This record gives sequence, C-alpha cells and structure tokens, in this order.
Amino acid sequence: MRPPLTPTSKSNAVADAEIAFQENRYVDVIEILKTLPQHTARSNELMGYCYGRLGNLKETEKYLLAASKKTESSIEVFYYLGLLYLEKNKTSTAINYLKTAISKYDHFYEAHYLLGTALVKINKLDEALKHYLKALTINSHSADLLFNLGNTYEAMGEVNIAITYYEKALEINPSHINTILNFGVIQGQLGNHAKALDCFKKLVNATHIDHLTLADAHTNLGLLYSELGHYAQAEKSLQRSIELNPLLAESFYHLGILNDQQKSYELANHLYKKAYQLEPNKDYVMGRYTVSNQLIGQWGESKDLIKKIEESVQLKKNIINPLDLLYISDQPKLHFECVKTYSKKRLITPSSPFQYQAKDPAQKIKIAYVSPDFKNHAVTNLTAELFELHDRTAFEVIGISIKKQAQNDQMRERVMNAFDTFYDLEDTLSDDQLLELCRTLNIDIAIDLAGHTLHSRPSIFKQRIAPIQMSYLGFLGSLGFENMDYLIADKTIVPETISQYFYEKMMYLPECFQINDSRRIRPVNKVNPPSLGLPEDGFIFACLNNRIKVTPKIFHAWLAMLKATSNTFLWLISESPESDDRLKKMAQKESIEPSRIIFTNKLPFEDYLASYLSADLFLDTYPYNGGTTISDALWMGLPVLTLSGQSMPSRMGKSLLKNCGLEELVTESLDEYIALAISLASSPSTYQHYHELLAKTLSTAPLFDTPRTVQYIESGYKEAMRQFTNNLGRKNIEVKPVEKL
Repeated sequence: MRPPLTPTSKSNAVADAEIAFQENRYVDVIEILKTLPQHTARSNELMGYCYGRLGNLKETEKYLLAASKKTESSIEVFYYLGLLYLEKNKTSTAINYLKTAISKYDHFYEAHYLLGTALVKINKLDEALKHYLKALTINSHSADLLFNLGNTYEAMGEVNIAITYYEKALEINPSHINTILNFGVIQGQLGNHAKALDCFKKLVNATHIDHLTLADAHTNLGLLYSELGHYAQAEKSLQRSIELNPLLAESFYHLGILNDQQKSYELANHLYKKAYQLEPNKDYVMGRYTVSNQLIGQWGESKDLIKKIEESVQLKKNIINPLDLLYISDQPKLHFECVKTYSKKRLITPSSPFQYQAKDPAQKIKIAYVSPDFKNHAVTNLTAELFELHDRTAFEVIGISIKKQAQNDQMRERVMNAFDTFYDLEDTLSDDQLLELCRTLNIDIAIDLAGHTLHSRPSIFKQRIAPIQMSYLGFLGSLGFENMDYLIADKTIVPETISQYFYEKMMYLPECFQINDSRRIRPVNKVNPPSLGLPEDGFIFACLNNRIKVTPKIFHAWLAMLKATSNTFLWLISESPESDDRLKKMAQKESIEPSRIIFTNKLPFEDYLASYLSADLFLDTYPYNGGTTISDALWMGLPVLTLSGQSMPSRMGKSLLKNCGLEELVTESLDEYIALAISLASSPSTYQHYHELLAKTLSTAPLFDTPRTVQYIESGYKEAMRQFTNNLGRKNIEVKPVEKL
C-alpha cells in the first residue's frame, strides 16, 4: 500500500509516528502508537498502514476498520479498505468502501480507478465504465487506465472503441506490455495479421517481460501462425508457451485445434482434456473437449459435460462455439443464445455506416456469393450448378473467395468459370480491407455460404457489405446478429414455431431449401464390397456422415438395431484406429460381434458415390443430420432413415426425404427410429418397396430438380430487392411454387 495522502495530527506521539512513517520505520511507528491510552482516527490509520506494509493483513483490517468508524477519519481509509478487501476477494465489501470514499470526495482518482476494476471483476461493465471514464477526466495520462478502458470496451463487444483506447495507451507508453498483447489479440481477430504479428514479435523479443506474459505472447503468436497456415511455426510457438507456463490452458487448447486441422484427432483430444483440466471455464474449451470426445467415441463424460454446457450457455458464457453446439444439442433456443453471445464477443461492432448507391430498377441485380470453400467441399458441391444456371438477363453473379487455396481442383475450376466475375482474394486481407473491397463492388444481395464455420468472415456481414444480406447452407442456424437479413430455408427445416430463434427473416422456398447439382456423376458399377471391408451378403446399415455427428445416443440405437436382427452390419467411415476400436469394444459389451461393425477410409469422390450401391439403408445421425451425404445417398438410389427433432440441423433429413418421396422414412422419436430400421432390415418386401419408390421418383424429385430450385431462389432474391427498394422493411418471403419446368 502507498503512504496516506493527507497525514495530519496534533498529538506528540502521533507526530513522532508520522516522522517514523515517512522514514519507512514501520515497526517504530507501531511501537510509538502502542503507548497511546486511546487511539485517534489518525493513529488507527497509521497502525493500519504499517501493518499493511509489514504484510499483517489481519491487523491492517482491524485498525483501518477502527479508523473508519471515527467521524474525523480521512477519505483514504475507505480507499485502502476497498483495496484490502479487493485483494481478499471480498469484492462486494470492497465496492461499498470505495463508493463511500467517492461520496466523500468525487474527484478521488484512485478510488474511481479501483472501483472500476472491482466492478469489472463482477461483470458490471457499464458501471465500471462510468468510473473509469470519471477517472479519465481527472487524469488522462495513465496508460494503465487507458488499457483498462480498452479491456472493458472489448468485453462489451465495442472493439473499435477498445482499439482507440489501446492506441492512446501506447502513445503514452509504447512499451506497455499488456496493451501490446491485447492490441495484438484484437488485430489478429480482425484479420489484421501484419499488425498482430508485429505486436507478438515485439513481445517475444522483449528483454524485460515476465515469463507468464511471454508465454501469453507465444500462445497468440502460435494461433496467428496457425491461421496463416504456418503450422510448424505455430506448433513451435505453442510448445514454447507451455514450456514457459505449463498451466496455460489456452496453449493446450490451440495446440488441440492445430492437431484437429491436421486430422490428428487422438492427440487433439488429449490436448483439449489438458486444457479442460487446467481451466474448464476458459472460452470454448469445455465445448471443444466435449465435441472432440464425441468424434473419437470417448463418451464417459458426455452427459455431465453437456449439462454443464447447457447451463453455461443459458448464463451467456462463451463455453462453446455455435457450430460445436449443433453437434450435441437439439434446442433451438439454446442455439440462439449461444450464437448471440459468440457474435457479441467475437465479431466487431459496425464502425462506419454502410452506404449504398441506388441503381435503376431496370438494371441487373448484382448478387455476390461469399465463401472460403470454393473447392471440392460439401457446400460448393451442392451450389456449383446454381451459379451456372442463374438468369444472366436478370442477375450479375459474383463469386468472392475469402480463402486462398493451395491448388485448384476440378470443382474450383468449375465454379470460377461459373461466375461473371470471380475475386480470388488473399486470406491475409484484414476484415477492414475485405470489408472495403466488398463495399466498393456495390453489391445488391450478398449471400454468406459459410456462417460460423472454418475460415469464414461473418464480421464483414455484421458490418454490412450489401443492403440485402442472406445466409445459406453453410451454417444451420441464426448467425446471431441483426445485419443478416434473411436465411434461405423451407418450412420443414425452419417451421414457424422456431423462427423466433433467428434474427434473420426467412426466405422460404416452397419445396426443399437445399440446392443440388444435377450434373454430378452417378456411377453405375459397384465398388467391390470386399475392398470396402463389406461382406458379399447380409444387410448393410450405412452411415457415411462425419463421425463428429455420431452421439452416444445414436450409436447405441444402432447397436440395438444390430442386436435385434441377424446377418446385419453397420458400416461407418474410419476416423482413427483407436476410435474405431472403442466403438467395436462398445458393441462387444452389448454381446454384438465386433466384426459386424465395419470401417472404411475416406474414398475419392467417384468411388465414394459408387460405394452407396453396396449399402442397403442409410442411417442418419441426430441431432445433426446429414446434408450432402443424404443427398448423395438418395442420388445413388439408397433409401435413408432419419430422426427428426426441433432444431434446424435435426430437421434437415426430413426436408430432403420429403422432397424425394420418402417422407415415410422420417421418424420423430428414437424408439420409432430403431423400430423402423429393424422392420426394414427384417422384411425384404418392405425394404424393397422403399427402394423401388425412390427409383421411381428420383428423376422427378424436387430435391434434384435444380433448374426449378434456381428459379425459386431467384424469385426470392427479386422479392427481397422489391422490399428493399420500396422501403417495406424486412419481412418473411414465401416463394410461390411453380409447375415442373
């Protein structure tokens, strides 16, 4: 603690004590004042300060409390009691004493500063801001205060204001370590990689920096290298941060992300577990650990973890990212709460107003599709023909690629040729640079095909790049901010009963929300079953969905199907030998021969499609249904059994089957799902009925009538443009059905 601000006393003993105190003779002060028959406010105060300097907080508290009860006590007593209780983690008590100090003297800089710090600690950010700003009117030259203001605004989602205060702090003290660190973190989040790199390199090369802050700098440098695709450098920096601070959960977490991206799922899970053990409530750690467990079939903690996640999301904590929550929860309200919290924390608040240059209504509508995945990717495989079939008399069609690809594959070449203009952008562009570029194009309708998935840039949509913005296919839910105007859907996947959990208005297509590529190949020859590990005969239940979608509940439902039938097999995609083995052992515990579960490595696209000819029934996952995999199965003539739920991801299968004539294979409960699978596997005639029904309807199914779906989408775009041009506000759009083209 610092010396008192206004030392005064008329007593000889107190006067002697004052002199000793100024000379830092704290033991002498105590000895002098102990001779007093009765303490004054000032003697109590001096005793408290001296015991504080000597580290005896119990006696400090005793004497400062005694001083505070005297009418003539100084205002500093209340400040130091606030400081004392804040150090003892008695935050509410600290706040009360600091408010008392301010009530006695409103121009008390230290009290306002410390009160702001205490209020931040209990997440009362608005009130904290008020006291920090008051302190700023008293002293505008404190880098520490400006740093704390930046932190508070950043926590409130006001990133631009936070940056301003960080910059002011660095003007006063260019070597302010914590400001450099936080400023670099924000620049990295905004895609300002050069600025972020400069900050972190400055820190790791600094000579006077404590090892914990240096560890944080290496963590963020590793994260930045990872985002830039420099994985070896990323791993080196993250490992260095752990050497400096073995308790740094964030480094273990980001090392896990790095290994996930390189498909080292077992190692990633080990790293997530370490992060969770160190700091379970660290942003997104619990969620990623839970979903990683699901991916590798490590389900022992799943039930408890999911309960904790649901409780934390309701409390608006950043415990899981929105995409991960879709894999484990079927609660639309929870999805909405999660994505709102995530978007407020991670996405920048609009800093400059969007300006749109109105055009003649007779001009073509300029539409822009924005994606990091213009390559051989599920979303691009669905949308390629959409780009090709757009009516060029009514639309100008632009593609904006926000992720540089190492090499062009066949699909990328195809979509590049499908657009009137294709912007192949460097992913090193900052969000500000990308925002500026997109705004210069004067787009009428911008369609985000990625949402909150890997390498997406939802921040530019939050700041707005077009007067009309839509979300489509990439993320099955609200994006969590009000500047996304529409979501392209249908009334099966987003019934009106759950539309309240979206900021977006709906652009309802009359049939299926999902566009398909009717030009994709349809192999007619089977892949040799033994080469896939499949038996020559027997009934094959297949699920080629990503294993991250396989929950304990759905896997045990599959085991129940195997147990109730004979000569049946479950065919899955392999993720790792260890995770495959875990699933086999679970089957064995249920008295099911492990050889009845068959794993196949991921196949080249044509072989993958042809492999569906070797299966008998596709089993969908829940709560995140298959999307492209279901369409592929149906395209190849394979019936699909789905379990429909409440949320958008869990209703995808229902929409696809409904638009392919197989609505009878949509189930609404787990028991019904299991029972129907058993019935189909046990009754060749029943199964044959659905197989023949699909073969009969396939050529006319709305799901694969791409020109008609394109027409529906274009009708929706025109209606959105009409609403905007006529200042009608955003309203749900219900596209009218048309006869088969």
